[in-house]
Amino acid sequence: MAEIDLRDFSLLEYDDVYADVYNAYSLGAGFMDPNDLFSLDPRLVTADGMNPHGLTQDMRKLWVNRHVKLVDGKYGQVYPKYYTTIENMTESDNHMVIRERVYDGAGYQKQLLHARSAERKLYLMRAQNEAEYNMPVVLPREAKQDTLVHPELHLVLNYSFHRWKENHMISEVDNFPQEIALLPESGRPTFKDGNMFVADVAFTTPEQLELMKSDFRYVAELLVQLRTGESIDFSEAKVIHLNELMQLFAVLTGDPDYLNYRVEKKTDGGDKQVYNMREVMENHGAGKAIFEIVLQQKKQNGYSTEEAMDKLFLSAKQRALYYQASGEQAP
Repeated sequence: MAEIDLRDFSLLEYDDVYADVYNAYSLGAGFMDPNDLFSLDPRLVTADGMNPHGLTQDMRKLWVNRHVKLVDGKYGQVYPKYYTTIENMTESDNHMVIRERVYDGAGYQKQLLHARSAERKLYLMRAQNEAEYNMPVVLPREAKQDTLVHPELHLVLNYSFHRWKENHMISEVDNFPQEIALLPESGRPTFKDGNMFVADVAFTTPEQLELMKSDFRYVAELLVQLRTGESIDFSEAKVIHLNELMQLFAVLTGDPDYLNYRVEKKTDGGDKQVYNMREVMENHGAGKAIFEIVLQQKKQNGYSTEEAMDKLFLSAKQRALYYQASGEQAP
């Protein structure tokens, strides 16, 4: 698989794709609503507020499940909140489970810093109000909710054509000593192992594909196809984020021709036209074939692009597919 730049995973930054991945591989159909996601700074900090050694996650979002309310005697009615992350891996990493533990601790530490700051503000607010009114003041429960610490959820996406062969537990790391086995059973719980959750995208099941409603379905279908060698008849469902999808296809396949398939965006970020995946892939294949024929004519006869296409009697659609595949600027 080609060298991966994390910027190539911009498709997953979209809330509809992010939620779709969590639902298909972990939570279940429709459990995470993309409208309940809020992007966060992926950089994690230590107690002194520093970000050591580039301690940065690939993607981090706050999930506020506004379809459920919890009732707490101290905090009143609150929405469940979760800090979620997605890590993208193209090869198994023996130490990824340890990195996840570091991310976990740094994430909770970042939450604690925020909670302590909120508690300090509450203290000052209460002191100011009591001094002003000369009587005890009960602050609204909503103000106290900022002092809460919420669960950290992690999902690792493995894009290689092999199942994650490396460890899912800290005790399974290759260079981790096995002294833990010498402890009595009663003492082993004092060692906090860990169970990392990995989704092997190239092994996505038909049932998981059925759960997917976003463009990530096509990423999973592509990797399954490349792993098995079987052809996939992509659906006629529309593609929402075509440019980002083609960018990821180019990286995962090592085929830069996918980068030439660009579409114009609206001012709101959506595509100006509606595309379906079957048409996109058919056009991509046809465009590459036409490009090879035109290129051969140009090399053999010294034709310009337009002269070669005239000699081949290409239609307007075929000409458009050529320019799409070649990346050349159409006249």
